[in-house]
Formats: sequence, C-alpha cells, structure tokens
Amino acid sequence: MQTRTAHLPQCCLQGWANKELCVGQAPENPSMAPLLDAILEHVPPPPGDPQGQFAMLVTMTERDSFLGRVATGRIASGQVKVGDKIKVLRHSGELVMLLSQCNN
Repeated sequence: MQTRTAHLPQCCLQGWANKELCVGQAPENPSMAPLLDAILEHVPPPPGDPQGQFAMLVTMTERDSFLGRVATGRIASGQVKVGDKIKVLRHSGELVMLLSQCNN
C-alpha cells in the first residue's frame, strides 16, 4: 500500500532543499538555504514604500506574561527596528495601545 508521500522526492520528506533534482542521497550539508535563495530570486517584493512612514495591518493583539503586549500583522510600508515605539490605532484613528518596545 502506498502512502500519500510516496510521490514526493526525498528532499521534501527529509526537510532539505537542493537546486538540483532530488535524486539519490541527500547532499553533504543539507539546508534550506537554496529554497530561501529561490524565494528571494523569484518572489517579487511586496508593494509599498520601504522608506515611507511605518504602517502595519494588525491581525492579532495579545498579552504575554513574558513579552508583554504583542501585535502581529503585515507591514504595508516603512520599516521598524528593535526598540521603536509603536502605536496601535483603530481604523478611526483612536489609540488602542502603545507598544513601548519593538522586538521584531
């Protein structure tokens, strides 16, 4: 009886990536670096201005006993660095919370 993964190359089953066809043994130093390089090479960057004002669409906010307030979302424009202060606003512009420190 065949499993659902029988058609997959060994690299997929073993968690490594290679630019060459996945035939035979795993490379000496298996890694995901070729996959990440391919993503950077073939996937276009998101729209938005990296030099513009920081804006992020927040999809989830939570409170963590170790980290404190956490906002998760997709950056639409600008950049954020560790230590930046972030304001979380409602669509109306009302302040929801102030994150005193950004931990990327």
